[in-house]
Amino acid sequence: MGLLTSTAFQLSPSVQPRAFVVMGTLAHSDVDDDLLYQMLVALRSAMKSADESDTHCVVSMLNCICNVVPSLPESSRYIGTLFWFAVALLQSSHAPFYTSANELLCACIETLHSQGAFEGRGFTATLLEARSCLEDIHMQLDQILRLNFDSDFSFSLAAPIFKGIRRPPFRESAIKTLRCLLTTTVATMDISSPGTDATVQRDILGYFIALLSVSTDTQSYQQLLQEAHV
Repeated sequence: MGLLTSTAFQLSPSVQPRAFVVMGTLAHSDVDDDLLYQMLVALRSAMKSADESDTHCVVSMLNCICNVVPSLPESSRYIGTLFWFAVALLQSSHAPFYTSANELLCACIETLHSQGAFEGRGFTATLLEARSCLEDIHMQLDQILRLNFDSDFSFSLAAPIFKGIRRPPFRESAIKTLRCLLTTTVATMDISSPGTDATVQRDILGYFIALLSVSTDTQSYQQLLQEAHV
């Protein structure tokens, strides 16, 4: 790992992307905020120099970060921020980053859930709190896209993800991410046993409606109802 990190953080168009791929495979222990910070600095530099015809270095770094997120300690200050970074990438609608952004988003919320971060305040409130330090940047994106996470969190989050459903190469990634959001939100809510009169909870309505459009047979529709705890 020492040799690998010293290689990965040196600017080299041919070597650096490969080093990050290997790091994402090996770095599943002793991962801390210092190492992640170095990855983010390298990612920032790669994004500044990348162009639309050559994004493989940025994508390899994103995939590496996705892989190391589950190994971060509970005290990490970056997981919530990385979630909103993934949202910003999805809002940018840049196709080469779409799948990696979805994977990063899921990795962040699954890690936060496994660490118990949503206990007490809940899913939406916890993530909005993590966004507070990035409010100025995200407000600009929200105004451009006409989104409002404060009033319609699930719809605002589902909207940029849903765009992938319309494009066959990204359809599976979009469905997987929406289902991850729905099931994680449900798991953090205090919902009694489902009954015949159960309704879809407000906090998952955006994900539910997005997934409803692809639940076109009896089996997939029943699966959606079960995952929504209806």
